[in-house]
Amino acid sequence: MPNNHQPGSPDGPPREEPVAIIGMACRFPGSKDLAGYWRQLLAGENAVVEGPPGSVIGRPGRQFPQFAAANEAIRFGAYVEDLDLFDAEFFRISPIEAQMLDPQQRMMLEVSWWALEDAAIDPGSLKGSRTGVYAGISIMDYRDMAISDPGTSEAAAGLYAATGNALNTAIGRVSFVLGLEGPSMAIDTACSSSLVAIHQAVAGLQRGEADLVLAGGVHAQFAGRPLELRANAGMLSPTGQCWTFDAA
Repeated sequence: MPNNHQPGSPDGPPREEPVAIIGMACRFPGSKDLAGYWRQLLAGENAVVEGPPGSVIGRPGRQFPQFAAANEAIRFGAYVEDLDLFDAEFFRISPIEAQMLDPQQRMMLEVSWWALEDAAIDPGSLKGSRTGVYAGISIMDYRDMAISDPGTSEAAAGLYAATGNALNTAIGRVSFVLGLEGPSMAIDTACSSSLVAIHQAVAGLQRGEADLVLAGGVHAQFAGRPLELRANAGMLSPTGQCWTFDAA
C-alpha cells in the first residue's frame, strides 16, 4: 500500500486519505498462492479436516472428562502444505540458522517477497526506503519442538533459538533482509491481530510514517498443548470449525 500524498504529522491523528492496495500474496491451508485461494473461495471449499495420524492436532495429551467436548474439538485443524520447505540461501540465511527458524518467519519472508512481485516492485529496489512492515502474529511454539529434536545441533539451539523464535524478530527479519527503514511492528491482539496490523499500516501511511507498507499476518501452530488449554477454557469452537463472517 503506497502513500502518494504529502506526509502528515507523525504526532498528529491520521489524515483521512485513501490508500491503494497494489499487490497481494498469500499461503493458506489448501492453497499455495492467491490464485489457488480464489479458486478455493469460489468452490466453497472447507480446509478444516480431522488431524492426520501423527499430527499434534490429532493426538491430545492429558484429557479431562469434564472437557470432553473440548477434547473433541481439537481433533480438527487446517494444514499448510510443505512448511518444511524453505530456500534459506535465497534469503542469505545460513543452514544452521534456518534449522531454528520458525516456519512463520519463513512464510513472512516468502509471502512478503511474492506480494512485492505481485505489485511489480523489485524487492531489491526497496533497500533504504521508508517501507514499513506491520504484521499480526500471536504464537511461537516451534522452538521447544525443534530443540527437542535429536538432529538439532547445540549451536543452533543456542543463539538461533532466540532470534528464530520471537514475535518481534519474525517481523523485523523482513525489514532486515530487504533493508527497509520504515516502521516494523509485530502486533498481537489474538484473533484480530492481522486486522489490527492492517489498520495500523493504513494509519502509518496516513500519518506519513512510511511511503509503502507490507501489511498482513501469519499463524502456524505446532504443539498440541496450547490448543488443549484454549479448548478447555472454552475459547475454541466446540465443533472444530470457525464460522467467521458466516451469517449462519
